Amino acid sequence: MRIWPERGDGVWLYQEQAILSRDGMTPAQAKARPYFQRVGHVYRTSDGRIRRDNYAIRDAARFVGKPSAITLADLGPAGCHNILERAAAGHWTGRTEDCRNGYKGAVTMKSLAVYTANTYANWDRGFAADGRQVWGPAEGGYIFERK
Repeated sequence: MRIWPERGDGVWLYQEQAILSRDGMTPAQAKARPYFQRVGHVYRTSDGRIRRDNYAIRDAARFVGKPSAITLADLGPAGCHNILERAAAGHWTGRTEDCRNGYKGAVTMKSLAVYTANTYANWDRGFAADGRQVWGPAEGGYIFERK
């Protein structure tokens, strides 16, 4: 969801993810307890690429379902960032660079993405210090279609 549309320094997005089929919870309860919340800042770099900086939200639980209440002061330092490059007209490819991660024993996270006018394909994976993949799909990511 877009937040702060009045800002002229790119697009700011709030992202919240929950597993609606969590054991012992109704979908509404699970939605009220997302496992992941962040703010992304998307902007064009001087060389024509698109960059997304991802920010953790301090005391994120305060903002579940209320992203318009978030201010810049609520954000931690930028963590992972994604670089998108134009592959062809209407097609962009992206990847993370230097993304630390501690989920399920990972030390780093890698993400690959493809963007088109109607789809977004994303493949996130976490890797342990010894190079083993410890989370994420082993053979390809998720494809989201614009509705």
